[in-house]
Amino acid sequence: DQEGLQKGGNRNKQHTSWFIFIHFISFKEKMGYRESRNNYFITNPYGHIGKYQFGKSALKFFGVSRSDFLNNPSLQENVFYTSLAHNKWKLQYEINTFAGKNFAGVYVTESGILAAAHLLGANSVKSFFKSKGKNVLADANGTTITNYMKSFQNFDLSCVKASKYDGSKING
Repeated sequence: DQEGLQKGGNRNKQHTSWFIFIHFISFKEKMGYRESRNNYFITNPYGHIGKYQFGKSALKFFGVSRSDFLNNPSLQENVFYTSLAHNKWKLQYEINTFAGKNFAGVYVTESGILAAAHLLGANSVKSFFKSKGKNVLADANGTTITNYMKSFQNFDLSCVKASKYDGSKING
């Protein structure tokens, strides 16, 4: 009957939403583990801090002080999401052009692109694609853009909405 179809449709939407939410949680927990073993209160030898190892320039961009960030796990989570949304906005061309294709030996996905942007910044990801994959940058630990693109390629991040960061205060 019509009512049963509608209920089933709602159930499928709820299931899909839950599935996407689980993908986002899995992505951020894997990122946190790779970056800091999920330690909110850590500083690495290069000065990057927190669960997601944000550097000085990223903190400045998002208008967050080191001490506030390091001592507030909720703020770290909100900055991480804001960073993903901003990078998704900044990398729309690369996501739309390359996701779903093999490029420079990597199967490219949106989540892989966003992970690589977290590692080295959106401009480094743009440089990688503009160089036709020849400019494979790495962080101070030797982790490359392609390493993160491969490691994080199987996550549905459609719940992260592309959004240019507008400079507004991020609360924790």
